[in-house]
Amino acid sequence: CTNPERALVLSPVNRQEHLKTVMDDYDIRSAASILASVKEQEARFERLTRALEEERRNVSLQLERANQPSDRMSMCNIGNGQPLATAWQQLVLQVTACLS
Repeated sequence: CTNPERALVLSPVNRQEHLKTVMDDYDIRSAASILASVKEQEARFERLTRALEEERRNVSLQLERANQPSDRMSMCNIGNGQPLATAWQQLVLQVTACLS
């Protein structure tokens, strides 16, 4: 009710009905806003999930390459004496643990 004079004329029952209508309208808009926010967050989560899966595939391919025997790989060690493939596997396990 936008007319203040009319608001004064409303009976207590009509005021309650009017207030309920206004609140219902607010609740509907609020629910719609929450739903839109949830859908936006779902879309963002899916994008992040796809990016994470792509990164996991890239690391997996790098691990496969590192595990292939080659003269260069057999001579390549990490500072603590671990072969490169083992170091990558540990890194993947650490990342996976952090994401769990």
